[in-house]
Amino acid sequence: MPTRRRLLFGVSGGIAAVKAPLVASRLVQAGLEVEAVLTSGAEAFVRPLALAALTGRPAWTDGDFMTADGAIRHVDLARRCQVALVAPASAAFLAHLAAGDATSLLVASLLGLDGPIYLAPAMEAEMWRHPAVQANVTTLIGQGVRLIGPVSGRLASGSHGLGRMAEVEMIVDAVLAQHQGALSGKRVLITAGPTREHLDDVRYITNASTGMMGLAMAEAARDQGAQVTLVLGPTHLLPPGGVEVVAVESASEMLAAVEARFAESDILVGVAAVADLRPSQRQAGKVAKSGLAHALSLEETPDILAWAGQHRQGQILVGFAAQVGLDQEAAMAKLRAKGLDLILLNDLSEPGAGFAVSTNHVLALGRKGLLGEASGSKRQVAEAVWGLIGGLP
Repeated sequence: MPTRRRLLFGVSGGIAAVKAPLVASRLVQAGLEVEAVLTSGAEAFVRPLALAALTGRPAWTDGDFMTADGAIRHVDLARRCQVALVAPASAAFLAHLAAGDATSLLVASLLGLDGPIYLAPAMEAEMWRHPAVQANVTTLIGQGVRLIGPVSGRLASGSHGLGRMAEVEMIVDAVLAQHQGALSGKRVLITAGPTREHLDDVRYITNASTGMMGLAMAEAARDQGAQVTLVLGPTHLLPPGGVEVVAVESASEMLAAVEARFAESDILVGVAAVADLRPSQRQAGKVAKSGLAHALSLEETPDILAWAGQHRQGQILVGFAAQVGLDQEAAMAKLRAKGLDLILLNDLSEPGAGFAVSTNHVLALGRKGLLGEASGSKRQVAEAVWGLIGGLP
């Protein structure tokens, strides 16, 4: 990390702002020159003097729009900083930034910054779920803003839910990884989410996958400098900004998307929970209940990773094996049969692992057997997996 790289560190209002000094300290220790900017709401939770002491530079507030020599502060900050992080990013702040409301020094500075912007949202779960907040998030992601979290945990109200600011290490590591560029120049193709295999226009076969692990893999690869294409099955989750998203529904559509992009990829990671079976024929409309049993003739779906293994030309191939239990022999058999370089085995029956939870635990198996394991948030697991991929021969 270049020692003179400047980061604009924004702090918005909310109880999570008390962690801002820890974030600032870690950024400085990593060799960044940090310019702290507080909103008026943030000043109720953390004093500018604390951030100034930790960064070795003045901490700016809304009263500092003009410099001592008459220059415009937000223009100066935007020109001198190459990257920005706002932690915490409150619901109010998200609304102001999405609307381009430059009444605060922080938003005004971000609007002029030519570089990646990272936001670590923090709010109550009900607020995070609200359609207005999610609309603002969608707008910001569409503009290339990158989110770190939020995560599930204890909130300021004492309740538990999705809305807690990501942990300090996770936030800082995500920002640093982008500029360390471990995957810089690599073209990464990731499949994620479930597939839907239609019996008719109403009913389909699917599974409980939400795509969360695949999205974490895509986000982590992007933050390490990769050019990421995400082939994504049906999910309610928002994909990370800064990646190409190819929306698909069925296994056949997912295979077609992979076939079209595989030759130009360096790494394929198959995280998608592809349905194993599909109706042999899709019926139009809605099949009457009395005819369902007769209509439900099944066949296997195409094996996307096996296809890749047969057509690889130097690509690294990584797969996931979701089991009930941790049968390493079965996972190794899958690795060999599909021609994979790495397979990540997880136990769907283990609490805090598998589908529809924010955490995971995986065993990593290479061609010669067990390489290690990783656990924690799915983002943390994704970071560990990319580290293992980087160490493959």
